[in-house]
Amino acid sequence: YHIHLLIICLLYSVLAIALNFQLGSANIPNFATGATYGIGAYSSALLALNFGWSFWATLPVAALAATVFGFVIGLPSMRARDSYLALVTIACGVIIHQLLNNFDWTGGPQGLIGEHKRASAHVVGHMIADGAELATRALPKRDAIVSLLRERGLQLVSFNDWKQLDDVEVVRGARRGAPRDKIVDVEAMLAVLGETRALPTVGR
Repeated sequence: YHIHLLIICLLYSVLAIALNFQLGSANIPNFATGATYGIGAYSSALLALNFGWSFWATLPVAALAATVFGFVIGLPSMRARDSYLALVTIACGVIIHQLLNNFDWTGGPQGLIGEHKRASAHVVGHMIADGAELATRALPKRDAIVSLLRERGLQLVSFNDWKQLDDVEVVRGARRGAPRDKIVDVEAMLAVLGETRALPTVGR
């Protein structure tokens, strides 16, 4: 999870730096950065998945594809100025997004699935195996569970208690002309149930 989060942060950092360079340093209102990024990303992913290329081999090809695409849309777009240039690049970004989102060879809205497909099958297989073992395990008796919770000082809340709270919320809401007036404070809930102090609750 942490590695995935770090990768996402780095990707967005690259996009932010590129946008800052164009808008801040060069004063060019180009909003097609996402489209260029998408072309490079899909080029790399398609080469890796369909032709078995390594990441390091696809990296320069993805950069070259994004650069060529940038020149293709950049040269005619530079004939526009200011807000018109911004509108052209926004339209270009939307068009590329829709194309990549609807082509079959790009995976459509779900995108391209590589190693995660095998990993998902591996996880599902373990879940099925664990599920078969769960059916054979003897669960403790309900009274034993209740006794253990009470020994730990936990206040049990039954279904009837929740139903009572629900009825009170409906009545409170009717006074205000609303479907219900939700009780969110634990002490208020326990007060409705006739308790005198706030204790942790465990539903059952």
